[in-house]
Amino acid sequence: MRIERVDICALAREAVALIEPTAEAKGIPVQPTIPGTACRVETDPTKVRQIVLNLLSNAVKFTSTGEVSLEVALEPDRVVISVRDTGIGIAPENLERIFDPFWQVEHGRARRIGGTGLGLSVTRQLAHLLGGDIAVESVLGKGSTFTVWIPLVPPPMSPPPSHDGMESATGANVESAERT
Repeated sequence: MRIERVDICALAREAVALIEPTAEAKGIPVQPTIPGTACRVETDPTKVRQIVLNLLSNAVKFTSTGEVSLEVALEPDRVVISVRDTGIGIAPENLERIFDPFWQVEHGRARRIGGTGLGLSVTRQLAHLLGGDIAVESVLGKGSTFTVWIPLVPPPMSPPPSHDGMESATGANVESAERT
């Protein structure tokens, strides 16, 4: 992870600008609700950008009429990003399955919409990596809302495991490894 101070609001506006041509080609407006001021967060901007783009891309992909909206809100200890669509929705029994790798809402030959089924799985993993999470609310045939929250300051990262008998924290085995 590359943690840096990033303006999540600017990043969200960039993501909207990237997805708008695809949405416009389908006649789907993208409605952003993003604070006009900077939304400073200590996080990995590449991973947050991927999360927002995955959610916006799915929303546009699964919406044929209506709209897609993106909302960014700052709370005292986290940023909340919500993407809502008026697309096909998800049956209640599938709400958790959509985060499984390769699982897709549409299956088999009747499938109209392409994709690998990895976007939401990756999105959840990225949110967890950043110390956050993702939730979904949906009504079949009416649309879905995906909400991601990310802490303003990332949780402490655990040190990487030592390899080859070397203890990186103390250097105790480094010296013996150098002698051999």
